[in-house]
Amino acid sequence: MKLNRFLIKLSISVFWLIFTLTPLAIARDNSQSNDSNEKKSSITHTKKRLLILPSKQLDNPKSIDNRITAIVAKAASDLKRFQIIDRNHLKTILKEIQVQMKDMVDENDVVELGKIAAAKEGIIVQVVNFGQKGVPPEGEEDQGLFEKVVVALITKRGEEKYPNNIHTTLRAIVKMVSVETGQTLKSFNLNAEYTGGVKSHSLNQVLSRIESQASRQLRKMYLINSEVLENRDGEITLLLGEDMGLTPGIWFNIYTPSKKRKIAGREFVIFGKRIGLMEISAVNADSSQGKLVRCWDQVLPGHKLVENASGANGAITFAGIYNHDSRFSNFNFQLEAYPLNRISGFFDLGLGFLKDSRDEIDFNFSLGLGVIGRIIKTNTFALGGIFRAPLVFPFRADDNDNMVSKLIFSPRVGAISEFMVDDNLDLVLAAEYLLISAGTSWRFSKGDDDDSSEMPGKWTSPNSRPEIIQQGFYFSLGIRYLFF
Repeated sequence: MKLNRFLIKLSISVFWLIFTLTPLAIARDNSQSNDSNEKKSSITHTKKRLLILPSKQLDNPKSIDNRITAIVAKAASDLKRFQIIDRNHLKTILKEIQVQMKDMVDENDVVELGKIAAAKEGIIVQVVNFGQKGVPPEGEEDQGLFEKVVVALITKRGEEKYPNNIHTTLRAIVKMVSVETGQTLKSFNLNAEYTGGVKSHSLNQVLSRIESQASRQLRKMYLINSEVLENRDGEITLLLGEDMGLTPGIWFNIYTPSKKRKIAGREFVIFGKRIGLMEISAVNADSSQGKLVRCWDQVLPGHKLVENASGANGAITFAGIYNHDSRFSNFNFQLEAYPLNRISGFFDLGLGFLKDSRDEIDFNFSLGLGVIGRIIKTNTFALGGIFRAPLVFPFRADDNDNMVSKLIFSPRVGAISEFMVDDNLDLVLAAEYLLISAGTSWRFSKGDDDDSSEMPGKWTSPNSRPEIIQQGFYFSLGIRYLFF
């Protein structure tokens, strides 16, 4: 029953977060779409020239500032859309403007450095917080006073007590600065922490996480714009390829061409509307091939392509599920990962009612995991199979008015179809057959939380004990919102 009470509280908390944060997430998704729409006025022909400098300890190559700077420089170089100033020439550049004796490179210095290096933007890396400290391994936090005194006595003064369990924290700020004005154009944070191993191992784990963050954030700083050259039954050919760092798996939003209009003697650019989503499948030196993943209008040569840095990595589904045999009626919320892939996984949470063998209505909530495999998949429709493994927790009062509950494991397998309704909306239909229904007996908790015990439900006779009979088909109808 302790577990059941915890799950009830968890369900209430999750549903509160769902209905509080979902509108914000949708608004944020729309905002990102509008932002990318404003960036699609021209094709990306050249690499962005970047001057990358640390903000501290220029003459100490082993400093954490320089190590983070090297990671940022490598991440930018690996993306192949930036032209990085050779760091071997930085000392020469520094001597030319006589700042090699400074402890700090600020925005004004980047302006001068950028002019010499013919760069329009400069990158400053600032380490805000860095620390390494040994912490007790799991299980040692509960040591008694005697054990702590013994550890303190055998540890020399100034010596690390836990050298094999180092906790490393690191926070840095990366700023892109305009060479012309010295103003900060964009910035992002790098945050990572890790616990375990000696100092070098712990630090390397943190730096590895920092590297992946830097790559994602730098990519967002310079999104690629391209153009549709050809569309052959959903196979898209586009400008740009390996020369600008395109790789299979990169996503692009598709837009109609922008239009120019004159109003009161002034010329305005009216951006095109988003009409589809494509994914790169093959890359050549200066062109690429992609597959039309989702489309709600005709895609023609000349339509604009804007890189989608996040891809279509998530979706939420609100659905109703019904089973006639047990009068099972549930409202489900489902979080799905990679919803436009052939195979996707999901977590779902449900609330509803069902009838027991006494023909009485019992409240229930459920949570579970599942997987969807799409056999037929077009840019507007998908048909495939679904496997769902929910845990159902029905609740009711026993014959002594004790609140009892039980757990039922009821895996189901079936078919699912998805119909595109709008750019971000799908209609989802599913029919699932129950494979097995296995559960525990009715139980309730007696006593306070700190001193409680599990007791079986009280019924007037064994034959009067209600049973939950689950069998047959479950049908669901839902609306899915995709984030991309």
